[in-house]
Amino acid sequence: MFWQEESEKKVGVTSEVIEKKKEKTNDVQMFINQHERVVVMFTLTYCPYCRYLQPLFDQLEKKISGSVHFKTIVIDNKKDFYKNAFNFKTAPMVIYYKNGKEQKRHGSDNKAMTLGKMRGYIKSFFG
Repeated sequence: MFWQEESEKKVGVTSEVIEKKKEKTNDVQMFINQHERVVVMFTLTYCPYCRYLQPLFDQLEKKISGSVHFKTIVIDNKKDFYKNAFNFKTAPMVIYYKNGKEQKRHGSDNKAMTLGKMRGYIKSFFG
């Protein structure tokens, strides 16, 4: 499972689940600004679409780790905070950044999002 108790960390290649209550917008923004290529996914543990998208996100991370930095942020207890700070209305929300600037964002309110589509976004934005 991609979600765990609040104090536990996600098991993954390079993704980090940020502890919901301790994370601040500045910390997320700092991560985005520290790396040339970043993909951030905001997710909810109880959301079926988030649960559909998370394995795709994890697979993508394993295939591309190193050249692109991935971060999963579980927003269960702070969803309004993150939605306002990063200007989105629904989860999951995946945002692609290059040199600190947003390139694209998408959710997945159906099963139309695929690993191939996400890989295509990365190729078109990050080369």
